[in-house]
Amino acid sequence: MGFVCKVPRSPEEMHERFRLADEVRKQRRWLIYESITVEGDLVKVDLEKTLNNPPRHLRVAASVMGTRFDPQPDFYLPLRRGAGTVARGIVARIKAAWDSGGVPSVAQLRELFLLIDPAMCVGVVP
Repeated sequence: MGFVCKVPRSPEEMHERFRLADEVRKQRRWLIYESITVEGDLVKVDLEKTLNNPPRHLRVAASVMGTRFDPQPDFYLPLRRGAGTVARGIVARIKAAWDSGGVPSVAQLRELFLLIDPAMCVGVVP
């Protein structure tokens, strides 16, 4: 499976996604992501395999509770040309906040958001 392009509407939306992922992480004790890397002008987020292909029992349990547990694809954020180097430092700080058990701040996510270029979405990348 490749990486699909996902461009958030705002840094606040990115923060909300991290906050929701943090709730799941604490409830399920999941990693949420396998890796977050900057490759060229892309930030690639490789999600934990359970999120890519949730087991049937989790999908059924979610359905009984009236919610859904749909597969989530790995995704990338397209960056402006030449922004990869700057993004590496920002991503390192975001990963440090996440790995220490916290949620990255809106300010950190705003720094990364300002480097995103939606026009660079090219569909699915390997």
